Amino acid sequence: MIQKKVINSTMFQFKRGDWDGFLTLGTNNLANIVILPPILIGTFSFAPQIVFGKILPGLSFTLLIGLITFAYIGRKLAAAEGPE
Repeated sequence: MIQKKVINSTMFQFKRGDWDGFLTLGTNNLANIVILPPILIGTFSFAPQIVFGKILPGLSFTLLIGLITFAYIGRKLAAAEGPE
């Protein structure tokens, strides 16, 4: 007999602190993406082709992988602890 996993719908309810953390992480990532190119080009004299062709795509990929990892870990933790 095949058992199906049942996901508890109360596990995915957002609370006030969740939104605060989400918005803080989002604005931090946005600030990193906006501030990094002028610093690299202006202060450290990096070529714009390197910054926009290699560094920013790498940064974006890293941020995406990090967010997916945090979501996975959070979901595992929520499933292990159960609803409050």
